[in-house]
Amino acid sequence: MNNFIKLLVLASVFLIISSTSVLAFGISSPYWGGSNPNPLKMYPGETKDVYFNLQNCPSLSDYCPKVDEKVAVSFLEGSEIANLISGAEYLIPYGTADTYIHMQVSIPQCAIQGSSYNVEFYITTIDDENVIGVGYYVNFPVEVLPLDMSKDMLKMCKKENKKLDKIKYQKPSQ
Repeated sequence: MNNFIKLLVLASVFLIISSTSVLAFGISSPYWGGSNPNPLKMYPGETKDVYFNLQNCPSLSDYCPKVDEKVAVSFLEGSEIANLISGAEYLIPYGTADTYIHMQVSIPQCAIQGSSYNVEFYITTIDDENVIGVGYYVNFPVEVLPLDMSKDMLKMCKKENKKLDKIKYQKPSQ
């Protein structure tokens, strides 16, 4: 019974300590992967601006630390098609939900139709000494939609990318 009481006290102390370190910042993504994905769909040669909403305890909850959060974003995958327009570091003021990561996604003109890219980035808190803290992984697929190509465009793309030999000429729609 004595060991049970020690274990109970130890578990209670752990819960109290861990409950004070609530992660107050969050991110909202318009696209996501996983078992029920919501991919970004684009045509070859298309460029789109995508925005990710950063939040820091917008409910002003008593459980959130009342501090501004400094965060950094880094690509893990997809930097060949995605670019951070608004920079890689952000200050998210306490109690707000109006900070945005502005990302631009560009599909190469000769991308293989029907293929997909994956964009994955990590967003983490950093302190004044740039020590990394806790964070989130954001991952979403980018699907390349079919596009009617002219004969000249198809010829140029075949020279640029030998994998496109499998693409057959499609008559441009009118």
